[in-house]
Amino acid sequence: MKTDKEFYRLFSANPKLLFELTGMKVKGNYTMESLTLKETELRVDGFLESDQKNEPVYFVEFQAYRDDTIYHRVIKGMAVYGERNPRLIVRGMILFTTESLDPKTKPWYTLSRSENPDFQVYYFDQMLRDLEAKEKNHPLVMVCKPYMVEDQEVLKSESKAWYRVLESEDMDKKLKDVYCTVFIRWMQERFKTLSYEEIFDMLESLTPIEETKSYKELVEKGKKEGKKEGKKEGKKEGKKEGKKEGKIEKGIEVANNMLKEKLDLKLISKVSGLSIQEIEKLKVSLDRPK
Repeated sequence: MKTDKEFYRLFSANPKLLFELTGMKVKGNYTMESLTLKETELRVDGFLESDQKNEPVYFVEFQAYRDDTIYHRVIKGMAVYGERNPRLIVRGMILFTTESLDPKTKPWYTLSRSENPDFQVYYFDQMLRDLEAKEKNHPLVMVCKPYMVEDQEVLKSESKAWYRVLESEDMDKKLKDVYCTVFIRWMQERFKTLSYEEIFDMLESLTPIEETKSYKELVEKGKKEGKKEGKKEGKKEGKKEGKKEGKIEKGIEVANNMLKEKLDLKLISKVSGLSIQEIEKLKVSLDRPK
């Protein structure tokens, strides 16, 4: 199940949540963004920086699959950044979704088991269970239900109540949008045979489907990829015929992307400019075994 991207989405929207979950005490307000260290081309999932001077910066990796080099990469990133910024305190953490994914590479794993705050390792499933024991309806607990609950029948019967807790939570609208979007994304991962609309119906959301952030993202993704492909085709021809063909290709690309997300045919027709009949033909082609 894809999770790295959603973890980044959750914690970049609310870095305080990460510190709350890990029990770290920090000063100031932290922001989190991904970071690529030039020269080495080393990419870091999350780079956290405080708005107060002389506070530590944090390198964070969200690890949802086995990678025997993960410790080396995090330590390397910390070392490179520390060399360039010798006056800063550079700390690191790895957040494994479960302990079984941790290669426990020495000496770094040993360091993480000490009380030294400079490098720590955490297991998300364990921390989430601890959080749920303290606060059953905590927003993070609710968001992660589709990820944590293994029984799909339980998911089907209880997801509506969990999602309703998120929708009713008194919080910043942008943050609530992120939580609800991640919840739906994980539901899509768990129920791959269901369309977006079918999952949304299951949740019985208080918000119209067209107004949800996740729905708008799907539509926008289809539009952007279609426009890109259409321009490319138009350039190749360099004539009216080419532009016309590029426009058609754009519509097909948009429709294919939206079909993959199992969106409504009428909506796909409206966005792509193709007829229902043309879209149905594309659907048959996509569904055909390769």
